[in-house]
Amino acid sequence: MTTASHLWDVASGNVLGEFSTEAAALATIARLVRAEGSEAAADLALTAITGRRSPRVVAEGSSLAERALKHEAASTVGARATAESP
Repeated sequence: MTTASHLWDVASGNVLGEFSTEAAALATIARLVRAEGSEAAADLALTAITGRRSPRVVAEGSSLAERALKHEAASTVGARATAESP
């Protein structure tokens, strides 16, 4: 179980945001990528902290942008399917 996800600026080493779920972080990154282009994620990394373990890198750079957009697309499809159910 992930307890926190952190969005990092790799170049500066600064945490840009903390999210309670990976999905929330990916939604924020997807909005950024749609607004600014995939190059906006070039220096970003997403880490997840699970329990007492050390943080693990979920994705960074272009892989992070791609993962966020795929997550957004899957969420949109799921929401449409739910809305269209009788």
